[in-house]
Amino acid sequence: MIKLKNIMANNLGTETQCVDLLGYLMLLNKIESQLYFHLLQNGEKTVTELKKDIDRTQSTTHVALQSLWEKKLITKSKRGRKPNKGYEYIYTAVSPQEVKEIMMERIEEISITMKKCIETFDSDSLLCELVFEK
Repeated sequence: MIKLKNIMANNLGTETQCVDLLGYLMLLNKIESQLYFHLLQNGEKTVTELKKDIDRTQSTTHVALQSLWEKKLITKSKRGRKPNKGYEYIYTAVSPQEVKEIMMERIEEISITMKKCIETFDSDSLLCELVFEK
């Protein structure tokens, strides 16, 4: 069976904003969406700068940045070493055009998965569960 998880509780409606659509398609939480758009609007930032900007802990900010990086919505590059610490990274949002391409690919993946679910739907099976990876 295919399982549907991490889908936003609210349905997308006529007043859907870009942040909602991005979050829905890419399975982002509010902090991840907020960070992506903050980086897009404000340019490159370090985790220390971002945690202050969005008023979150360094750990929470880092986890959200890691998720965005794994989903290819941001890039990170080494800035240099801090004394007695590791490397500091600079995070940058990928361009809206690149995100559009990622979202279109995601729509295709979701469409294929949903079609598979519909094909398995019959009177003996009242549940149609979907799994969306990423």
